[in-house]
Formats: sequence, C-alpha cells, structure tokens
Amino acid sequence: MAPYKMFYDRIDRIRIDRIYKWYIEHEAWVWILIIGLPMLILTLGCVFFPTLFWDNFLWKYYWGPIEADAQNHPIGDITEGYNIVSTLSYGVILSVAVFGIYRLFKILKIDLDVKFFAAMIPYVILGGVWRALEDAELFKLPIKYLFIAPNIYIFEGLVTIAIVVMCTFLERYVRNIIGKEEKVQKSNPKLKDKSKSGYKKLIFIIFMFIFVFMLGGYAFVSFFFASSFAYLPNFYESIMVISIPFFVYVVYLFSRKNKNFEYVGDLDKFVDKFDFVLIIGLMLLSPPLFLCAVWFVSMKWSPPPFPIVPEELLIIPLIAFSITGGLYLFSKKVGKQMPSFAFLSSGTNLLILFGQFLDASATYRALDYHSYGEKHVLPNFLIQLTGTAAVMFPLKLIVVGLVLYLIDVEMKEDFKEYKTLIGLVKFAVLVLGFAPGVRDMMRLAMGV
Repeated sequence: MAPYKMFYDRIDRIRIDRIYKWYIEHEAWVWILIIGLPMLILTLGCVFFPTLFWDNFLWKYYWGPIEADAQNHPIGDITEGYNIVSTLSYGVILSVAVFGIYRLFKILKIDLDVKFFAAMIPYVILGGVWRALEDAELFKLPIKYLFIAPNIYIFEGLVTIAIVVMCTFLERYVRNIIGKEEKVQKSNPKLKDKSKSGYKKLIFIIFMFIFVFMLGGYAFVSFFFASSFAYLPNFYESIMVISIPFFVYVVYLFSRKNKNFEYVGDLDKFVDKFDFVLIIGLMLLSPPLFLCAVWFVSMKWSPPPFPIVPEELLIIPLIAFSITGGLYLFSKKVGKQMPSFAFLSSGTNLLILFGQFLDASATYRALDYHSYGEKHVLPNFLIQLTGTAAVMFPLKLIVVGLVLYLIDVEMKEDFKEYKTLIGLVKFAVLVLGFAPGVRDMMRLAMGV
C-alpha cells in the first residue's frame, strides 16, 4: 500500500467531511481571515514594531530584493533574487491561491479542459516577455515595480482571473440573449437561417467591442503613462499590432468553426468564453512581441550589457522540444508493456514538460555558454555542486515527472472528484516552467 494511502486510511473521514461542511458554510469569513489577518498583522507590526517587522523581515526578505532589482544594484547587503524565506512563503501563497481559484471556478462552473489550457498560453508567454522587456529597461519607476518578479506574476494573475470571470459572464449574457431565439428556431425551421445570421451579428458586435476596448486601453496607457516607458509604438503601429491577431482569429471563427453550427443555441460549436479569453490574450501579447522585434531589428532604447544572440530563440526551444519528443516516444513504446508510463504521452503533460524543459534549456544555455547567473536557491545550489546547469534537466524530469505521476497514476482514483483542482495544479506547474523559460530565453537572446 502506498504511504499516502496508509496515512489517508488513519484519518477520520467523518471528521474531514464535517470540517469541509463547516468550511463551505463559513467560506467567505475563512477567506477574509486568510487574506485579511496576515495583512492586518503585518501592517500593525510595521506601525508599532518597524524594526522587527519591516527592517528585519519584509525589507530583508521581500521588498529589499525587489528594490535592488529595480535599481539594478545591491542595496547594502540586499541583492536581487530569491532567498529561502521568500521561496518558501511564495510557495505557500501559491498553494493558497490555487485553492482559492479552484473554489471560484467551482462556483462559476468553469471547466479546466483543453480549451482552457489553449486560451491560457498567450498569458503564460506574456509574463515572460514582459519580464524580459523589464530586463531591457523598457520601464521606468514607479511603473517598473509592476514588472519585477514576483509582482508581475501577481499582477498578471489577478488580471487573467478577472478576464476569465468577465468572459464567463459575457458568455452567459450571450446565452440568455439567444435562449428564447433557440426555442423559436427549433419550433420553426423556416427561421433557422435568419436566427443564425442574427446570432453571428451579435457575436461580431461583442468582438468589436473587445477590439475597441483594447485600443482604448492602449490609448489610455500611451496618453497618461508614456513617461513610464523608454519606448512605445505610435498609435498607428499599435492599431496594426493589435488588429492582426484580432482579425485573424475572428476570420477563423466565422469561416471555419461554424460549419457544424445549426441552431443558435449551439454556442459550444461556434464560440465560448475561452474564445473571448484567447482573443484578449493574443491582443495583450502582440504589443510586447512587437517591442521585442523592434529591439532586434532597429532600435535599442538602452545599451545591452551582453551580446545579442537571436539564434537562441531557435536553439533553446529545439533542445526542449527534442527532450520532450524523446520522452513522448519512450512513453509510447514502454507504455505498451508498462501502462503506468503512458501518462507521459498525455497532451497536457507534454505541454507541461516542454515548458519545464524550456526553462531548463534557457538556464543551461545562459550559464554554460554565456555569462549569466542563477538567482533561485535550490537550482543555484545544485549548479554550484555539479559545476554545470545541465543538472536542471534531470532535476525537472524527476520533480515534475513525480508530480504528474502521482496525479495521473498513483492517486488518479482519489482525484476523480477534483478535476478542476487538479487542472489548476497542472496549470500552476506549467506556469512555473513556461513563464521563466520564456523570460530567460528572451533575455538571453536580447543580451540583457
């Protein structure tokens, strides 16, 4: 029997059910205490005991490294990067956040299926690209603080959750609008084409509203916060950059996805909330990618401290893809005799492994072939111990592979009722590899 099952069998199941029932009944107050109580203690501590709470705790372990990163130099004995205290506490915060998002998604009945992971890819890449642009000194204080880790991931996480929730309500609004029309359409086939046309117009109006809103947001940032950026595309460039992914995806929706669309109420066959989420993500991602292209092609708003090596944009993903592909072939071959290894051939798991190996590949290339350093505690220890950043590959495989094995094989039956939670855990693992990997790859290629 597995150790976790021995421990699980000793627990009073009835007591756990009672605790969970009590939690559901007092959920709002529980989260107020989880979020509000630590903030209240830290605030009061900084007011009445500043030396203990601020100087020797918050500044030393959290804000000091962020300030050193923003200033691009150590402040006293405080350097940028993570330490053992911040690493552990960020891990706890991430765990609590994952469970909180899980409860929110359960309440809103948001399924974490393949569509969710596909819609999240632009947001995962976005965090890494913005971090690379921050390394390239695109931002100026005070807005620069938003784009320094971990602030950027907290900020982007809140924005992404808000977008998903907004698009969920937008989809429900569309469903309510077309609900009566669907009944009329099914009862009177002669109105079928007319209803279908009206539905398309409604969806197109919604997409155009999103497009205008995004342009308005960019115009707002350009007008009020232009001094916080070293360089910004002009208005015409921004229209072009934002328009390309928008109209490409809209044309795809209206020309391809509606072939099997019969009734107005068949929303999932045509468009759903994750189409809205994806198109917003693509429009958010296009400006920073354009800025990276500007950096490589024509203009560098600050002198890069290292040589620019754009070929790393090909080398690093190729290494990650080769290792991931090798694991896929291994899983396919060995999985026939040993089914427990078949989990490595899952599409979601392969995407997670690719993201983790992208991070490992970027670290390996940066440290072993270029003059960069590692600021994370455990990887830095192992790299110093072995003398090569190639140690990141077996480390990623062992840690991430073990997590995926426990979820998809060892504890699969126990997690059947918690698909949303498991989806969020997998997404968190994806982000923890993919976002730093994109950031390190872009940073290395841009010479920053």
